[in-house]
Amino acid sequence: HMYLNANPGKNVDASIDIVIGSNTQGRRWSIRVTQIDCGTLYTAPPNCLQYHTGATGSVQTWNYDDSNNIHTNTQNYGVCIRREKGYCGNAYHADSASNSFGVDGSNTQGRGGAQCKLDFVGIPGGTANGYGNSLERWCGAIFGVLSAPGLHDGANQIITYRTPFRMYVKFNANADNSAVPRRGFKLNYRQTLCG
Repeated sequence: HMYLNANPGKNVDASIDIVIGSNTQGRRWSIRVTQIDCGTLYTAPPNCLQYHTGATGSVQTWNYDDSNNIHTNTQNYGVCIRREKGYCGNAYHADSASNSFGVDGSNTQGRGGAQCKLDFVGIPGGTANGYGNSLERWCGAIFGVLSAPGLHDGANQIITYRTPFRMYVKFNANADNSAVPRRGFKLNYRQTLCG
């Protein structure tokens, strides 16, 4: 799903361009457009291209289910998760499917912080326990908590207590995923209770 802000009293034009190449057989789309009233519990906050509700769920990049395992380039957007009543934190971990985190085709390990410059997933305040200094960005082929600078300890969870719950997706325009296919990511989240 994708949310576009349409401010009352302003004209908003939205268009969809689909580039399908020369083989057009067997392609179908089903696109539903719904307008949501301002100020409801399910109204997406500003600057949230994806908006998720519920204490648990998953977030994935647009082309994650593509059989070519190539994520969409030129992406720069926010993903928001509504903080549910009684919850103060959010824990993220890579989905159990193989190759569920692949961000930056040149990187076969896991990286964090300043090492993730062009393609990354940003989780403000994210650490192993939700406290202390955060790397803020993750990239590579492994998602998780860093055990040493530049190396991952495995597919561990990242926890944040910074609200509102947001993550950021940044993929540059020139990523070449043909040598080492990267399908993007699918991260599961679980909100943690206060106290």
